Amino acid sequence: MWLDKHLPPTMKDKAQFVFFSFDGVADTPERLNLYAESHGLDLAHWSLFEAKEDTVRELAAALGVGFRPDEAAGFDHTAAISVIAPEGRILYQQNGVAPDPTELLAKVVDSVSEGRN
Repeated sequence: MWLDKHLPPTMKDKAQFVFFSFDGVADTPERLNLYAESHGLDLAHWSLFEAKEDTVRELAAALGVGFRPDEAAGFDHTAAISVIAPEGRILYQQNGVAPDPTELLAKVVDSVSEGRN
């Protein structure tokens, strides 16, 4: 993805990225691996997770992300990217379908520089 490919070389091994699926039934580990492959995610830096519905709802609530099943067997959801400290504190959150990647990159770089990765 764009973000990890634009980190300064000295920070590439310090940042970790996480993708959480809303659909713990359809998004099996195999399907998530296909997603990672089709999106060029480096699994040394990316972790992809699926979980039971209650766990997903709890995480979504903690991050302020709304979601619901749609008519096409998928999900409508808030478009949000969060930068989270290792202890779980939200450092920055970017919302919207057309986020500013340079602002997000700067926040990730700041977080990694301060040892919050």
